[in-house]
Amino acid sequence: MIFRICNINDLPAVNLIYNEGIRNQTNARSKELTLTEQEQWFEVHKDPKFPVILAIDDNNEIMGWVSLSPYRKGREALSRSTEISYYVSSNHFRKGVGKSLVIEAEKIARQIGHHVIFAITIASNIPSHKLLYKMGYEKWGEMKEIACFDGKFMDQIYFGKII
Repeated sequence: MIFRICNINDLPAVNLIYNEGIRNQTNARSKELTLTEQEQWFEVHKDPKFPVILAIDDNNEIMGWVSLSPYRKGREALSRSTEISYYVSSNHFRKGVGKSLVIEAEKIARQIGHHVIFAITIASNIPSHKLLYKMGYEKWGEMKEIACFDGKFMDQIYFGKII
């Protein structure tokens, strides 16, 4: 597995993996993103402080990706904190891709100068919770019944780590 920074040409594969996560209800979106919407999202990540990093296999296939995003952009006192999001193609589940992506993102976040890294998850995303705990993240908070999927309310959980 190798890592590299995402570019605009990678967005169709990134979008497929992201939409797979939406279908599996592992994030707070309920409608799949179009490629145009994914391109708009990517604009923020052209900033070197908030990259999208790809995990690539030996066949040059994108196995998954991780992004660092600003937290409350424009509030300077919060500028050393970053939100981590990661998605793995179902073709590559249980191969260590998620763990490797989180390790790589933390390394890059430290190099950039971030001090805190955190993840926001849906309560039903147990695999992500297990990974975050395994990687030394702590549960920092919970917002009760903030998400609704098909009439069922779910909590949103915040995990954090000082890096």
